[in-house]
Amino acid sequence: MPEETENGEPARRLINLVGIPVLNVSGEASYHRPYAHCVATWLNQAGVKTEYVNREDVGLPGNGHQMMSEKNSTGIAKFFMSCSIRTF
Repeated sequence: MPEETENGEPARRLINLVGIPVLNVSGEASYHRPYAHCVATWLNQAGVKTEYVNREDVGLPGNGHQMMSEKNSTGIAKFFMSCSIRTF
């Protein structure tokens, strides 16, 4: 049975994404930061297994949403690789 939304209605299922794990990552300076966790919640309600991560919580502070252009892009890439190995 699908999860309910805040108004008590069943959440719509995103059937084409069910079974595809999603990693939603947010940097401290990203303009997406204020609502990025909401996207993860919405995807989970829709049946898409989504993990939300604040980069500073995993030792990668700073940065905006253009992560691969940042000075610590090697650490960010290693983090993504570790997530993909454990997920797939």
